[in-house]
Amino acid sequence: MKLYRFYIDAGKLQKEILEVEEKPKSYTITGCDWRQRIAKDDIGAVDCHKRVHLLDDNKDYAIEILMDFYSDKKSQHDKYHEKQLQMYHQIFNALQVAKKEG
Repeated sequence: MKLYRFYIDAGKLQKEILEVEEKPKSYTITGCDWRQRIAKDDIGAVDCHKRVHLLDDNKDYAIEILMDFYSDKKSQHDKYHEKQLQMYHQIFNALQVAKKEG
């Protein structure tokens, strides 16, 4: 059986075709020294290595999943920096007030 792995490398979408053996709760990649397992629940979701595994060779769907993931990550990242910036402004203003008083 084949499993398709999509990921971004060097700014380009990459695809690997993996030979897998189906188990009750996972797929086991065959043909490598260590038998990596991919849970069936993780098919169609972005894993911790920012890869998407699909049962079909559906590049458009993989792109859609990765775009959703990266747009959410970017917005989380932007919100984090916005909060940090607000905190730094508050600290800076408090230091300015302390300097004038002191």
